[in-house]
Amino acid sequence: MISVILAMRDSTQAIDAQLKALARQTYRGCWELVVVDNGSTEKSCAIAATWQARIPNMRLINGPSHPLGPGAAKNLGARHARGDTLVFCDHDDVVRDGWLEAMAETMMSADLAGGGVEYGTLNPPGSAPVDGGTLVGLPVALSFMPFTIGANMAVSRRAFDHVGGFREERPWGGVDVDLAWRLQLAGYRINFVPHAIIDKRARHRTIDLWRQHANWGRCCVDLYRRYQHAGMRRRSMIRVAASYARLIVWLPRCLTANGRRRWVRDAAVRWGCLVESGRSRTLYL
Repeated sequence: MISVILAMRDSTQAIDAQLKALARQTYRGCWELVVVDNGSTEKSCAIAATWQARIPNMRLINGPSHPLGPGAAKNLGARHARGDTLVFCDHDDVVRDGWLEAMAETMMSADLAGGGVEYGTLNPPGSAPVDGGTLVGLPVALSFMPFTIGANMAVSRRAFDHVGGFREERPWGGVDVDLAWRLQLAGYRINFVPHAIIDKRARHRTIDLWRQHANWGRCCVDLYRRYQHAGMRRRSMIRVAASYARLIVWLPRCLTANGRRRWVRDAAVRWGCLVESGRSRTLYL
C-alpha cells in the first residue's frame, strides 16, 4: 500500500488545486491520502474535508493548535500512514497526471526516490529559482550529495523508520536534504523518477523570498555542522568572496522585478549563513 502524505497550513487558496490533482491520479493499486492540518487558522480543513468523498481512503489528521515544524508535521502524517511506501507532496503545489503511478513503479524496487519540478506553470516568467524554470534530475546540495525535495519525495517505510524519519528540531526547513543524506549514508540508493512531475509555486513577495532563503542559509550551516565528519566541506574563501562581491555588482539589477528576486535570494542566503554561523559557532559562509 502507498501512503501519500500532505501537510498543510492556512492553504485556502491553494489546497483545492492540489487535491483536485490527486483525485485525478490513475494509479490502480491500493493507496491512501493522509492530510495533516498543521495548525491552520483559516478554513483549509473545511475545504480539504469536502474532498473526502472524492478521494478514496483520504483521512484528515488534526495536528496541535500550534504549528509544528516541517519535519514534525511530516512525521505526524507518517505515524498515521498505513502504507509500506510513503510519498510526500506539498499543499500549495500541483502534482501532474501520472505522478503517483510513476512513483509507485519506481518504489517497487527502490527505497528513496524523487521526481521532477516545473516552475513555469504556476509562476510568472523569469521568477523560477532554477535556470530554465525546470528542475530535471536530482539536485546536489552544497556540493556534497544529491537529495530529493520534500515536495516530491518517496521513501520506503523500512528505510524511513531505520533512520528515524525527518528531524524535528529543525524549525527552518532543510529536512528533505537531511533525510536524503542520512538515507544515503545508511546505504540506501537514491533514484530519480522522470515522469513523477509536480508544478511548484515559488515565493513572490520580497518578505517571503527573504525569509525562505535566509532559512536555507541557516540550514547550510547546520548541515555542515552535522555532516563535516562525513566529508562535507566548507566553500573556499575565493567562492565566498566572489558571492559577496556579486551582491554589490548585481545591485543595479534590482531595478527589474526578476533581478530583484534574484538579488534578494542570494543576499538572504548569505545573511542566513552569517547569522547561524555566529549563533552556532560553526563557520560556514
